[in-house]
Amino acid sequence: MKRSAFVLVVLVACGGDDGGPPAIDALELDAPVCGDGFVGGTEACDDGNTDDTDGCIACAFATCGDGVVRRGVEACDDSTAACVRCTTCAGVADPATGHCYTAVATVQTRVAAQASCAAAGGHLLSLDGAGEWAVVAPLWTTPFAATWIGLTRAVDGQNQWRWEPGAMLGTATWNAGEPNDSGGVEDCVEANGASGGWNDLACTQTRPALCERPAWQLDPATNHGYRTMFALRTHPEATADCAAMGAHLATVTSAAEQAFVASIAGRDAWLGAFQGATEGTWFWSTGERWDFTAWGTGQPDDAGANEDCAHVVAATGLWNDRACTARLPYLCEVD
Repeated sequence: MKRSAFVLVVLVACGGDDGGPPAIDALELDAPVCGDGFVGGTEACDDGNTDDTDGCIACAFATCGDGVVRRGVEACDDSTAACVRCTTCAGVADPATGHCYTAVATVQTRVAAQASCAAAGGHLLSLDGAGEWAVVAPLWTTPFAATWIGLTRAVDGQNQWRWEPGAMLGTATWNAGEPNDSGGVEDCVEANGASGGWNDLACTQTRPALCERPAWQLDPATNHGYRTMFALRTHPEATADCAAMGAHLATVTSAAEQAFVASIAGRDAWLGAFQGATEGTWFWSTGERWDFTAWGTGQPDDAGANEDCAHVVAATGLWNDRACTARLPYLCEVD
């Protein structure tokens, strides 16, 4: 909220001989006061409280490195070796991004490996380049056993591949002769060897896994933090999971926030929107006003008369209504 820029203090003098209008003798500027709940002057934020664990500290956005742990977003904020970009990690953390990488030694199918990573708050490894591989490689032990990564065939029978967070494959590091889709069933990918070359194989094969836990992404305009969680949850379960982290399911209340959420979701993911008892009346779980929408074409359509919750559609960034009992990833937000 913007405060008034100034307050006029008018001292009225008698008009001169020419009967002219009274003069404004003083202009008193109303200086911003940190903590009054109004944003003014050089303030980046003013939430009207003295809580140093939220996103606004002394009327400046909380940042990693300010020495204060931001509730829900940061696990630490100090210079110890265990704290890398304000996250703690049981495996190795990338100091450039704050992403945490861990190895799951249990040999399991690709679906089970995916669930193991999701249960730890992450997803199977998504490689953006050689630099990221250099961070992950130390997790492996000799002789670099074949291990699941988060790449799957996007279109059956074609060499179109997609990372689990949603991005299409860019630069690839396939082993010689791969991918070959042997038997027409090799739709998942393993990394093997010291260089981590890739091979496609059947998703029912069993391997250990490499997991990646992303950091929170901050909207530069508001400093709100967002993170897609890859565990499959019903809408009520997702609501509870976000709350347990000190967050809430994402609420999208402006075109600017919608653009940011659409750019980061990656997967179809629950939002904090639900339909009330009256058909067509929607609410945000936080109680914020419902005065902005970004429904996809023909939505909400309440198919089957039971689609009472909303999610963002990864392919379009727009919203769709769906049964609250469906199991989807979900997008958490910290204000």
